[in-house]
Amino acid sequence: QQLTDKTDIGSFLKLLLVRCLRVDRSILMCKEFIRSTKEMGPAFVEPVTDTIEMVYEDMEPAVPVIFLLSRGADPTDGIIELC
Repeated sequence: QQLTDKTDIGSFLKLLLVRCLRVDRSILMCKEFIRSTKEMGPAFVEPVTDTIEMVYEDMEPAVPVIFLLSRGADPTDGIIELC
């Protein structure tokens, strides 16, 4: 909490300090570092919410499409509807 209030400490140094002191908070701080970096920004840490229909519209025959699924996700019904 107090570390985020310090404006004179850069975001990378904050990331390193958290990594040294609280390994369990490293992933959260990595996301915050990426989110606050102007070269990257929030788009790199927010989940992708594309639907199968949106992906289908952008598909090309020469470019493969890879779906990364999480546990419990079943896109079978959406794929059958497209066919």
